[in-house]
This record gives sequence, structure tokens and C-alpha cells, in this order.
Amino acid sequence: MDYQQEYIAHEYIELRMPPGPVVDGSATFLIDPNHLHIWPRHSFMLIALPNKDKSFTCTLFAPKEELARLDRPHTILTWFRTHFPDALALIGEDTLLVDFARNPRSSLISIKHGSSPKILARQARPYHYRDRAIIIGDAAHSMVPFYGQGLNCGLEDVRVLQTIFSARGVDGYANSRKPRVHFEANGEADVDKALEAALEEYSRTRHEDLTAISELAMKN
Repeated sequence: MDYQQEYIAHEYIELRMPPGPVVDGSATFLIDPNHLHIWPRHSFMLIALPNKDKSFTCTLFAPKEELARLDRPHTILTWFRTHFPDALALIGEDTLLVDFARNPRSSLISIKHGSSPKILARQARPYHYRDRAIIIGDAAHSMVPFYGQGLNCGLEDVRVLQTIFSARGVDGYANSRKPRVHFEANGEADVDKALEAALEEYSRTRHEDLTAISELAMKN
């Protein structure tokens, strides 16, 4: 298996924008929930996505060195007043400080097939081993979230794999429930050739599309 990974220079921390005032017995949103809210600031940015309870989950992406400087309440508030004054007014200073103290700073992993000199997304290749196992979704090709396609790609993996199974007449569910024996020395005992060929086709044909979307995510 060809596999490489790299931690990119940015990290992220999640913050919370509380619900708005109660109107007619129900909470409201502080900002429009039907839009993706982004505050771009050169090498860092803040985004906000709505939740069912009328709050927003805000995510701050910034270089590790930038986040490392935000280590005291005064420094955090001064930085937000400088770069995100409108977002700070919506989040609230007390809420912001609680989230910075409580929530972890997480890394962004970028992993891709090792043939590229610039690693942009996590991918292992091939994705399968014989007729025994296959990895899909983030396990095979995690990517940075800037294009918003990580989950979609995982779901599309399932669709593509099922399409290949159907075209080849392979029942993946039934095969997964068959009792298996150990491989013989030549590795040929109890091998489902149809399933093995289907998984090989998936590994061979899926990789190029996943590489493309991973690169787009990084460049977006």
C-alpha cells in the first residue's frame, strides 16, 4: 500500500455563536441561517454554520503560530476586536473565552498518494486487499474541509462501489458474511475472484477523482 500523510500549517478551533432572542416563544438565529458565513482574513478565516437549536458553530482556521499567540484572555479579545469585531459582537466575549479555554485546537491532516511531490490529501493506494477488505471515506482519503466535499466523497465512494458490484454481478453483502479460511502458502485458497476483481477496479478507477477533489479542497 502506498500511503503518506502530512499535517498542514493550519489548525482549527470550534467556537459557538448562541441563539438569538426568543420571539413568540421560539429562539431565533442571530444571522441568516440560509447562507454560509465566512470572514476571510488573509492567512486565517472564521466560518459559521447553523444548528437546529438556532446557534451557530463557528470554526476558526489559522496558522499554528497565530493560534499559539492566543494564550491569554486579553490577547484573545484584542485579536478578535481587531480582526473579527462583528463576529465577536455576535459570539460574545464571555462565550468566546470559555470556548477557547475548553475546546481543543485540532490539526488538519493532508494525505495523498505518494507519487505526487506535494502531498495534498490523505489517500492510501490501493484501497483494497484481495477480496478481504476495502477502505473508503476518510479512512482512505481524508482531505482538508475548505471545499466542503469530504462527506460527499465518502458517500460517493459507496455509490461507485455499489455500481461496480452491480455491473459485475457481485453481492457485496452476501460475500461479507461468508465464512472464510486462512490463505494457503500460495495465497489462492478461498479467494472470491469476482469480488477481488471488483475491488481492484474500484481502486484503479476511483483514485484519480479522489486526487482531484483533494487538490481542489486544498487550493480553495
